[in-house]
Amino acid sequence: MADTGAVIVDLAQSPECYGEAWNFGGPGSINTMDFITRVYRAVGRAPKYRTVGRGLLKVMGWFSPLMRELQEMIYLQETPVILDDTKLLTKFPQIQKTSYDEGIQETIEWMQTAGARKT
Repeated sequence: MADTGAVIVDLAQSPECYGEAWNFGGPGSINTMDFITRVYRAVGRAPKYRTVGRGLLKVMGWFSPLMRELQEMIYLQETPVILDDTKLLTKFPQIQKTSYDEGIQETIEWMQTAGARKT
């Protein structure tokens, strides 16, 4: 959110940007397994993975609405979704992007702080 907040303000203050589609891509391409591995590494644990094939996911969907939804969204895991923010970077070249590792660490720290406030 720290990265996108300033960009949203810049877009909102630029009348010529209204009615246009704007993408804000991450700091680089990353796949799900790499992201999960980075999260585990940030908390000092070895990653644990479990995979489920389409068939089992379909059967699980008979009993669980969540699994039924996952089955419909599996294409997002099979085909990368890469946002092209060339247009945005051309309009606002000063945009800064937080690295995945830094963003993960900031999120973990925020979650720990939020959890401490609840107890």
